[in-house]
Amino acid sequence: MSSLIITLLAPVAIVTALVVLVVRRAGQMRLLAQDGVEVTGRVVAKLEQRLQKRRRGSPVRRIHYSYVDAAGRTHDNPSLVTDDFWQAQAEGGPIAVVYAKSQPHVSAPKHLA
Repeated sequence: MSSLIITLLAPVAIVTALVVLVVRRAGQMRLLAQDGVEVTGRVVAKLEQRLQKRRRGSPVRRIHYSYVDAAGRTHDNPSLVTDDFWQAQAEGGPIAVVYAKSQPHVSAPKHLA
């Protein structure tokens, strides 16, 4: 009986978590549109990951970037990006970033915001 409950609840928990993540990110993007400040950040790392199910497909590409807010604090965030954008960036090079003035830890590469 308990395995049946787990079997039924696991997918519900996964879907709930995904919905929460999507709603949260949508709220962050709305905040960036309303309260965004553009700065030039730095590409800290370019990462490429192939998931087992996607070996034949395109890899997942991510950029880690850092930027300094108006208060002088440094923030470091990752972002999933398109292949073209990933290839156009250089580690250590500049990247246009938008962060929320009211919540400086919330940010995105400018082309996504």
